[in-house]
Amino acid sequence: MRVCFLSHQSNFIYGGEKVTIALAKGLSGDYEPEFAMPDGPYAEAAKEVAPVQLIPSMEFSRNIWILWSFLASWVSTNETLRTLSRGRNYGLIHATSLKSMVYAWMLGYKQCVPIIWHHHDIMPVKFSNQLWLKAIALGATKIIVVSQAAKDAMTLAGVPGQKILVIRNGLNPEDWPCQLPKGSDAKALHMEAEKLHIGYVGELSPRKGLDWLPEIFKALDEDYGDSYRCTIVGEAQSDIEFGHRIRRELQPWVDKGILKFVGRQENVSEWMQRFEVLLVPSRQDPYPTVIMEANFSGTPVLARPRGGVPEMITDGESGHLCPEIEDFIRHLKVYIDDRKELCAIAARARKFAENNFSITKMAKDFTSVYEGLKG
Repeated sequence: MRVCFLSHQSNFIYGGEKVTIALAKGLSGDYEPEFAMPDGPYAEAAKEVAPVQLIPSMEFSRNIWILWSFLASWVSTNETLRTLSRGRNYGLIHATSLKSMVYAWMLGYKQCVPIIWHHHDIMPVKFSNQLWLKAIALGATKIIVVSQAAKDAMTLAGVPGQKILVIRNGLNPEDWPCQLPKGSDAKALHMEAEKLHIGYVGELSPRKGLDWLPEIFKALDEDYGDSYRCTIVGEAQSDIEFGHRIRRELQPWVDKGILKFVGRQENVSEWMQRFEVLLVPSRQDPYPTVIMEANFSGTPVLARPRGGVPEMITDGESGHLCPEIEDFIRHLKVYIDDRKELCAIAARARKFAENNFSITKMAKDFTSVYEGLKG
């Protein structure tokens, strides 16, 4: 059966895109994956895995002032998808985001082809969002969410629970090399001679909780000002003004040589290898890919227990859950003082990822869903 992975964008490769490529790689021989998306970097990456059918850019907005341009885009792209679906003989369409599901909606609603809506997000609880989710769900044959927290949010919005399945994301370990030393004591002695390297990977946005960093750094500076450094990998996309503001607030640590902003990076695995600990202070996150990436790289994680994060971290196993700013500060101070504890967690992180973030299990779960939709 030919499966079409439909994406609404192609300019960026975020967590959902990485997982989709890993899934396409992991499907069995009974399924032929293809991609349909606008041209761009994601399309180029997808071509290494499966054929790519280029489609027009998908204009999407709920802004009433540009509603007509969205509707024109929707009609044009929907007709392209209908023609493509007939010509390529797709057995089903796997819409990889809410926006791509909006464009696949009519095909599913008219039952031209089964539609899987793979929802990677948890939307804020608002009446308008509830209406959108319930309306879009009408076109989906099955809805796949990435965590129990995401399913709870969807059912709270009024989407029928019987349509929703939880399939947790996975990655291919081969794409995430881990260079752990044979002896953790040796690594600890090496690390004690270095400043603790703290990492952050992700968008610069309020949702990701970066505004906690100034308070964390101020607390560390009191006793550990010369014992740590931090690198921020990522840039502002959805909230440019926030990106400017957080850079201004963190400028004192840039001036002191403690902090570096390096922007978006394609070689995330290399950066994960450099970090001793990754911070994930998100206010809301359905199932952060960076936690999987860090653990596959042998990097412990300190994360705020929001959304699907508590489903990804066993406290003390591959990292720690930190409900408050003080918890981040406390664990970072412990890591600076005692690298052996940090090394012990790092040594467990890779094994934890292999056991819990398996692309093999994810592909098997999706194959079961695909089998159930065969006509």
